[in-house]
Order: sequence, then C-alpha cells, then structure tokens
Amino acid sequence: MNDRWMSRLVYAYFLLLIFEGALRKWALPSLAGPLLIVRDPVVACIYGLAFYRGIWPWNRWMLAVIALAILSLLASLAAGCPLIITLFGERTDFWQIPLILLMPRILTRADVRRLGRWVLLLLPPMAVLALLQFRASPGHWLNATTGGGGADAQQLYAAAGRVRPSGTFSFVTGMVSFLALGSAFVLHGFLTRVEKKLLWPATVALVLALGVSGSRSAILYVGIVALAAGLACVGHPEWLRRAAAPLAGAALAYGVLRFFPDFRTGLSVDRTRFNSAGGLQEGILYRWLSDMQLAWQSIWSAPLVGEGLGIGTNVGAGLVTGTRQFLLAEGEWARVILESGPLLGLAFIALRVGLAGRMLRVARAALREHDDALPMLLLGAAIMDMLFGQWGQSTASGFAVLTTGLCFAAGENEEDEAEAAPAEDAAPAPRKRRGRAIHAAAIGERRP
Repeated sequence: MNDRWMSRLVYAYFLLLIFEGALRKWALPSLAGPLLIVRDPVVACIYGLAFYRGIWPWNRWMLAVIALAILSLLASLAAGCPLIITLFGERTDFWQIPLILLMPRILTRADVRRLGRWVLLLLPPMAVLALLQFRASPGHWLNATTGGGGADAQQLYAAAGRVRPSGTFSFVTGMVSFLALGSAFVLHGFLTRVEKKLLWPATVALVLALGVSGSRSAILYVGIVALAAGLACVGHPEWLRRAAAPLAGAALAYGVLRFFPDFRTGLSVDRTRFNSAGGLQEGILYRWLSDMQLAWQSIWSAPLVGEGLGIGTNVGAGLVTGTRQFLLAEGEWARVILESGPLLGLAFIALRVGLAGRMLRVARAALREHDDALPMLLLGAAIMDMLFGQWGQSTASGFAVLTTGLCFAAGENEEDEAEAAPAEDAAPAPRKRRGRAIHAAAIGERRP
C-alpha cells in the first residue's frame, strides 16, 4: 500500500457520496437503511492506513475531536439514551471529522484538481437528470426517496405541483451542496484557464440546474461561492478580466434557456417560493435569525447532559417513534445543544466554527503566497454545510467533510510543478540557442 491507494480511497468516498442516494432510492431500495453508512467502511480503511503509515494527525484539532467524542458518549449514556442511537449520534457528529484533517496528508493540489475535473464532468448529466425530475410528477419513480417510490416516498414539494429535484442524491440537500462544489470548480477553471473544454458545458448545466432547482438554498450557496470569487479577485486585476467570461457565459445560457418552457416554469417556481417565504429579508435572513434564537433558547432549556446523542436526527427519531421527523429541532445548532447539553453542545459548535476559521486562514494564505484562488472558492462552497448543515442528513455531513478537506489539501500543500497545469496565457519559456560547440561552451563556463 502507498499514499496513492489512500488517495484512491478518497476518490471512492467522493463517488459513493455522489451515487449513494441512487443506490438507496433506485438500485437497492430494500437496503436503504444499511446503505446509509456505505461510506463508513471506506473511511475506516483510510484511518487504518493512516495509522499504518504513521501519518495520523495527532494535533490539537484531533485531540479536541477525540475528547468531545468520549465526553459526548458518556453524557448520552448518562441521559439514558439507547446505545444504538448514541452510536449513530457519535457517527453523525464525530466519525468523519478526522478525514478532514487527514486529507491534506493524502491529497496533493493536483489530486484536488483531478477530483474537480470529475465534478465538471458530472455537472451536465446531473443537470439533465434534475430537469427530468422537475418535469416528472411528484409520484414518478424518478422522484422517489430512499426506500423506493410510492405515495409516502416523495421529494420535497416546491410549488405549482413540482418537486425540488434531488439528482442522484437522497434529498435536495445533496443537490444544493453539489451545485456549490461545482460552481467552485467552474469559477476556478475560468480564473486559471484550465479544463476549457469542460467549462462551458458545466456553466450551462449549472444555470439549468439552478433554474429548475426550486431551492432558495441552492441559489444562496452558489451566490456565496460567487462572493468568494469576488473577494479572491481583489488585488488580482487579471482575474477580474477572466471573471467576465463565466458571467457572460451564464448570462448567455440564461437567455437561451429561457426559450424552453420547462426552464421558464422553473424560474416561475423559484420566484413563487422566494416570494411566498417573504423574499430575502423574511425567507433567508429572518429564518436564519429564528434558528439562532431557537439555539439560544435551547441553551437554557436543555438538560445539562442533553437528551441523548443522535436522538434529534431523523434516524434517531425513527428508532424511537417509528417515523422520521425532527424530534428535537430542525435547526442544526439547536439540535446539537438539545442532544448534547449546553456545555458539550456549544463545544461541538465551537469546533465546527474553528474549522471554518481555519479554512479562512488557509484560503487567505494561499491567495497571498501562491496566488491560488481554489481554497477560497472551496471555502465558499463548504462554509454553510460546515457551520449550519444538518449533519443528521448523511449527504450534508459528507459534503461538509469532503469540501472542507479539499480546501485544506489545496491550500496547505505546495504545488507540484511537474503536475501543475499552465495557464493559457502564460508566456512560453525562451528557447536556448547555442553559438558555440557544446565542449567549447563548457570550457567557457569553467573559465574565470
């Protein structure tokens, strides 16, 4: 075994994250429950190889994760939470975080770019699938949730009799995170002028997928990535010029796609959802503030040791009540506090905020020292899932782990010049010309 095998395991994690939902709702619906943790054996193999090769990151972040995991386990058992639910809660909150810290030791910047190429390749077929799901009825098999189709297994409703397309994922949350990751690699491709053949199809696919998404979160997540790109361009005038290309391409794609009825219907659904929720102020800002208010109230109402780790997730609620629901709270911070108690809950939130802060430091250093915008763009794609993503939903936690780890790997490792792709407008190296024979030139170089 070598590090290349470990990087292949990370690629396997990525592919399972993309197609896990397809397995659970279409290919093997009867195994939807066990397939929920289909990525866990891959993570276990990565951890085992990391110990074997002596690259396990024994740093303050890892020690904090281990300490919180042990204390949360003991508190949950003290609260009387069933062991099976507690173990699932441990898996939800802590199991995959070490992978974030390991990825910079496994992947090079070239590995991150190669994975980004796969994201660009997957964007067009994912957008086509989203369009087909948008056109299909809510009860169509394309819009089945985990466990197969049927009246009780449909995707989230959008408006006008349409559902929010989920792509290959179990629910629309996976599609939202994937589009954010895709937009990061699209913008990076335009800024560096690499993978040109993939950029324009990926740009059109991104516009199409957003148009039929029926999701305010998808537009918000991609907007945050675009904001990160704008911040990266500050102090880099040549990037501002290159950034005009994706903006023009997106505008052109939008203008052409508006000739298609399904795309116009998707835009109408997006406007309906946005307006019915009260627009930007009430639909996004007030909703976020209400989640923060609920989290604050939970600090004072939660038991000291919490209600039990994992009981606030849909899986935990299903094991307790027989139906999947938000048993404690829908907001992530409130769920964490009510599950683990005010002390351990706030400590876990602080850990996630700290990882987000480390992403920001890594991204700023990459911009300043290497003129590399990719970590900043990946920060934009990961920040919402890392801070507020509902980790009880396996896909949301998976994207938080993957994208944060990619940000660290892209920002903390030095460039491998042999593998780095040159920019399109880089000047070619001057060709050396010899005016003397080789031996004469060598004698002249040795002469003082």
